[in-house]
Amino acid sequence: MRKIATLIVLLTCSQVFSQVGIGTITPSETLDINGSLRVRTRTTGAVTDSVLVANTTGVVKRVNARDLVNNTFSGRTLVKGSLSTGGLISLTLLGDIFNTTRLIPFTEEFDLGNEFNSSIFTANEAGYYDIGVQLKNENFVTVDTDFGVVILKGNVAGTSYTEIARNSSVNATISIPPLTTLAITPYRQINTVVYLNAGEKIKFHLVAGLLGLSINLVGKNTESFFSIQRIR
Repeated sequence: MRKIATLIVLLTCSQVFSQVGIGTITPSETLDINGSLRVRTRTTGAVTDSVLVANTTGVVKRVNARDLVNNTFSGRTLVKGSLSTGGLISLTLLGDIFNTTRLIPFTEEFDLGNEFNSSIFTANEAGYYDIGVQLKNENFVTVDTDFGVVILKGNVAGTSYTEIARNSSVNATISIPPLTTLAITPYRQINTVVYLNAGEKIKFHLVAGLLGLSINLVGKNTESFFSIQRIR
């Protein structure tokens, strides 16, 4: 009889005290710990297991590991683009390096944050961005003519741009009698890191020394392309 009474008391107490506090007399969850938590023995699980996370009030919840990774990287900047055709793209250049005729008509291959439109990138968030670009022209331009690419950074309104990186040099073919011919590479590459505020812009312009000159760019996506990634 005494055992039955004890069992009844225990069951009643477990219902009355359904919230247990450690370090607090006013628990708000089933187990409310006001202090640090230590687990001495842990079981190693598979990569598909859930993980425990805490919200701003310290309440621990279970989250699928894959969902956590996807949420962490959602909204992050990752853009890659190339020229829209596998053939040649001809540009006739006017004005200085800021002239719109020099805009390289890249199109996106993927754009996680929907930040690249009309060959211009607009940052959704402030941060440090890794930017890379490569161009290849069809063949060598006139000797002593500059050829290359420049990265321009624009204000939020897109009305003012400044040069932040450039790679350009003279195209030439050099013959050394009787048999040797040396040629400067038709590739131009840039890789740089820049800080952008939200709304600031990036675009790529072509460099050439002669006005009115037509430049044929190789449109193959393994030859002419760019990428932008926010790294912090």
